[in-house]
Amino acid sequence: MDAIATAALKSWRSLQGVLAVLTEEQVEQMLKHEMDHGKRSMIVVRLHQRLSALRDARERKEIMVKMGVIEQ
Repeated sequence: MDAIATAALKSWRSLQGVLAVLTEEQVEQMLKHEMDHGKRSMIVVRLHQRLSALRDARERKEIMVKMGVIEQ
């Protein structure tokens, strides 16, 4: 986990402050870390929500590219 992700997990406020700019990979690493070490259910739920949104956006883009609706 990188320094930004580590700092973001220090508190709810710090997490909310950077969550919108984190990558799918960073959020996934943070979720795994929190599940293994932090065990704060509200943080886990919020990370999972964000991860789901990032995956959804990526998958939707992949579908649109395959259909030729958008370019990569």
